[in-house]
Amino acid sequence: MGRRWIAWMAGMLLALTTVGFVQITYAPSAAACSCAEPDLDKLMDGADLIAEIRVLTAGTVAGERSLGEYTVATVREWKGGRQSVNTLRTYHEIPACGLGKLRVEDEFRVWGYSDGDGGYSTTWCSLPRETPAEVDAALEARFGAPWEPDEVATAPADPISGSGVPVLIGAGLLGVPGIVALLVVEVAR
Repeated sequence: MGRRWIAWMAGMLLALTTVGFVQITYAPSAAACSCAEPDLDKLMDGADLIAEIRVLTAGTVAGERSLGEYTVATVREWKGGRQSVNTLRTYHEIPACGLGKLRVEDEFRVWGYSDGDGGYSTTWCSLPRETPAEVDAALEARFGAPWEPDEVATAPADPISGSGVPVLIGAGLLGVPGIVALLVVEVAR
């Protein structure tokens, strides 16, 4: 009885430690997004990039699990470096003022700020609050007609995306210790 109780307690301790580790490791940050009411003229002055973009690739900045890094194609650009492809960074968490996790083929207007690495960063705080018609009129008045690249880049084909391969690998890795534990218990009987 004593050995069984010790084994049960050791198993419970291991399970609780694992659950606690997962909760701490993968818990989202608890910051709240609070933006000052932006002025459209100040936003146009301050932004380094004002463009309609399409997401080509989606990833995460190395060492920053909550910071997304995206390769984006320029569809139309009012202000910027007139590059057909750019790098855009934003936080995955909306409470941290990020735009959330963007998906490949998402298309939207971005107001980006140079991040010093040749790319741009953006947050909810850098977006205007005016209606799209008011923003379009202000952009046209300030910058004229938008620049459009000769050809808009498209997302690369990704044969693995959408397949169950990562799920199968993960299930296999998680299932092996369970099977080994069952075998050990059976052999011990």
